[in-house]
Amino acid sequence: MSCGSVLRLTTLSFSTCSMASFRPSFFAQPPVSVMLSVAPAFFAMNDKCAAGTGRFFEAMARSFELTLPEFSKLSLTAKNVIPITAQCTVFAESEVITLVGEGKATDEIAAGIEMAVAKRCFVMAKKAGATDSITLTGGCAKNDGLKEAIEHVLKLKVVNLKTDPQLMGALGAAEYARQKGLAKK
Repeated sequence: MSCGSVLRLTTLSFSTCSMASFRPSFFAQPPVSVMLSVAPAFFAMNDKCAAGTGRFFEAMARSFELTLPEFSKLSLTAKNVIPITAQCTVFAESEVITLVGEGKATDEIAAGIEMAVAKRCFVMAKKAGATDSITLTGGCAKNDGLKEAIEHVLKLKVVNLKTDPQLMGALGAAEYARQKGLAKK
């Protein structure tokens, strides 16, 4: 499973539209050193597939016959973590279905799913220089289990945005357009 992308907030160059989610970070949130995007649109910036993004979590929720909000909280009750080894959405879904069929605890399987995604985020966050806290953008930022897993794996605080994290891309695009308009004056 992979995370979408990360950006050091000290980076001032926004040469692609995909950086739109990060632009409002300079004025729309508490101070953090790194923003981690777990949004489907950003998978192309990574060297992995889109597993670990919203579509992946939707598939995992379906495997448990749960809604996405129900799934995002399932791992919070786990006493143990059952590792999920598959990195591809299709294979991970098959692995999960097998574990459920074996009667394994669903909250522990869900914890394994969240942990697998968090571990994939680890490398990207560390490369970006995350040292004290990070924030998440995109719909996966609403996944409580993922946030807890990321805090556990990265040993960093996940700071919640004051703005709906799914709006960060739109806000960033608007800010980008505003700045381009001001530059033409």
